[in-house]
Amino acid sequence: AYPTSTSAAAAAAARSGAGRCHDLLLQARQQLAVCLCCWQRCGWWPDCVGALLGHYPSASEALQQIQAEEADARAKGDRSAPPRPAPCQGPRQLLAALFALGDVCPPEWPAPGASQQIAATADAAAAAGGPRPAVAFDRPTHMQLRSKIAGSCECHMAALADLVSWGAAAESKLVRAALVRLCVKAGSLGGGMSPFLVPLLLEVLREQLDAAIKAQQQIKAQLAKMAAAGQGAAAQQRALQAALPNAPQLSDGRKVIELLIPLASKPGFKAALLEHKVVGMLAKYLHKLANRSKEDSQCHPVTGLVLQLLAALCNPDVSMSPNAPRAQREQEDTPLLRDARDMVAAILASAHLLDADNMAAAASLLVGPCAAAGGQGLAQYSRGQAALRQGALRWFQSQSPDAANYMIGTGVAGLRAPATFVQFCQFVQLQTRHC
Repeated sequence: AYPTSTSAAAAAAARSGAGRCHDLLLQARQQLAVCLCCWQRCGWWPDCVGALLGHYPSASEALQQIQAEEADARAKGDRSAPPRPAPCQGPRQLLAALFALGDVCPPEWPAPGASQQIAATADAAAAAGGPRPAVAFDRPTHMQLRSKIAGSCECHMAALADLVSWGAAAESKLVRAALVRLCVKAGSLGGGMSPFLVPLLLEVLREQLDAAIKAQQQIKAQLAKMAAAGQGAAAQQRALQAALPNAPQLSDGRKVIELLIPLASKPGFKAALLEHKVVGMLAKYLHKLANRSKEDSQCHPVTGLVLQLLAALCNPDVSMSPNAPRAQREQEDTPLLRDARDMVAAILASAHLLDADNMAAAASLLVGPCAAAGGQGLAQYSRGQAALRQGALRWFQSQSPDAANYMIGTGVAGLRAPATFVQFCQFVQLQTRHC
């Protein structure tokens, strides 16, 4: 009974102590992580995930619930889980759950930067004529513990999904940092966690973008209605100034983009992001941000973050098979051709609206060199070159000939674009000469 009551008390302290007693919270987190490692070796596993997610209102009720489950399991002769109680947690308890769940998960696997290091070693060995490494990553540690925690999380997927969605939409950087830590460590539990977490984050981003677009449409409709009623420009400006502070903005998506950038450097999460066609979604977001940048200065830094995330997704060195030949990684671990094509077209359509820093980032992504994309741009490998051709043609065909030629020629020079981007525009000119 002592380990059971200790587990319940530690989980309850972790839930109730957030924001009130940092020392108690830290001690509870440490005790919970250590106890789970010890109990797992002894063949006993309490429902710590359910306790942290608020399924047990107090330590005494948690103890009674665990004892009742054990008695019921002994009577039935199985280990069936009871139905999930309704959670009741506030922001402090949710933050404590983010921290504690990150504590109990084993260390990140593969290690940070391992994919890029192995890819560089494999490419260097191939260039020297030697054999490539036979094994990509070392075997992860604590395999049995990882399996136990993954099984516990599977029993509480709905509550875990609510926790992740709440953290992704939170304003607090501390909450989002704790969420990134939890996602990275949870993604190391098994192959199904990254595909489970990525759609939750993307759904929050879609909701934020849809809310911002809807708010803009409502404001435009209100101004058009005022103009039709004969109200002057001064009245419309006052209405606009009153509506904007409380309306959702396109720059609100920054919160989720900041979460996705570190996750895109993890092979499992990058593969899940590419599978969910996030590059095409980001291309549309980039274009909307650029068009909105004149009215909202906050769009410029968010545009830079989107370009940074796109570069990370185009990096073939972040791979589940980093010891494979680079040509193979460029085909398997970079965006699909249609998604990369849409990205190129969006960057070209937004080029005249980008500031100097974002223009340089866009140029390095397209033509290189781009450190975030493995040291190369799209122009350095075959699929990227095809994306450049198709994206350039798609953009050119959507423009009037005079506007397109102006942007390619004197327009880009007038924007003080980087030399690499000017070279790319010359490439566009050659590709679109027959249009």
